Amino acid sequence: MKYFTLIIITLLGVILFYNAYEESIKPKNESWFKRYNLPQPYYLQEYNTFAKKQNILTNINSITSLDNRLIAVGESGTILSSSDFGKSWKKESSNSTAWLFSITSLDNRLIAVGKSGTILSSSDFGKSWKKESSNSTAWLYSITSLDNRLIAVGNSGTILTSSDFGKSWKKESSNSTAWLFSITSLDNRLIAVGKSGTILSSSDFGKSWKKESSNSTAWLYSITSLDNRLIAVGKSGTILSSSDFGKSWKKESSNSTASLSSITSLDNRLIAVGDSGTILTSSDFGKSWKKESSNSTAWLFSITSLDNRLIAVGDSGTILSSSDFGKSWKK
Repeated sequence: MKYFTLIIITLLGVILFYNAYEESIKPKNESWFKRYNLPQPYYLQEYNTFAKKQNILTNINSITSLDNRLIAVGESGTILSSSDFGKSWKKESSNSTAWLFSITSLDNRLIAVGKSGTILSSSDFGKSWKKESSNSTAWLYSITSLDNRLIAVGNSGTILTSSDFGKSWKKESSNSTAWLFSITSLDNRLIAVGKSGTILSSSDFGKSWKKESSNSTAWLYSITSLDNRLIAVGKSGTILSSSDFGKSWKKESSNSTASLSSITSLDNRLIAVGDSGTILTSSDFGKSWKKESSNSTAWLFSITSLDNRLIAVGDSGTILSSSDFGKSWKK
């Protein structure tokens, strides 16, 4: 009887230990994403704190422009559009509840990507949306276009390409298992960035990929180009630049420890946004940076430009705009 009791106690101990371990790694509000300081668009969590901003009750993860119209996407299939440079917004029906992380345009067609391989497309400037088959369950974090070809990247080194405006998709080999958070193009060359300083490049429209040395272990969340120069931003104020199409990289001083989620360019000026309302600008191709006042503490996830106007979006429905190249911002 004594030995039987000892066995039962031992089994109970094992079960309790396993349950505790399982809870410790389960993705929830305090997930391992948060431990690695990933921007909130990449959390596997249900975000339960919302702020009211023009009846928007959601995180807005990405924004783009098409034909003088702004289109933003976010959690739970949220799609917003604006035809007055971001002054007012209308909620469009996506017919999806998936988190959407990125949006781009190609030949007057909009394509958004997100959770579990979700790909949505619109041919009427974002008014209506159609679900496309990606043949993937990967979380897709970024999408861009190059020469009438669409390229999407995501977790575990996932790279998908489409040559028919997003109707069908092909999985390409990245030769990497790193999470890829952003992709851009420069002079017919594709560059993707991601986890632990990962930088991949392709010179054949995404069919094959080469790993480049970033000389950094920082998580890189966004990349853009300006005048044949590439600039990537990421965790803890990391800013990397390349003047040889991504073959080699140099670390620039941001004078900030904020995680930077997105970067864009406007009229030879670079603008990066990130956590706690951080906005940084550079007028010398990313060599030096200045902190601007956003008058916001929201985590800003994405930034774009339209007709010399900058629009940044972020958590709790935050939308900020600037008409002076990022020097001042208005909600």
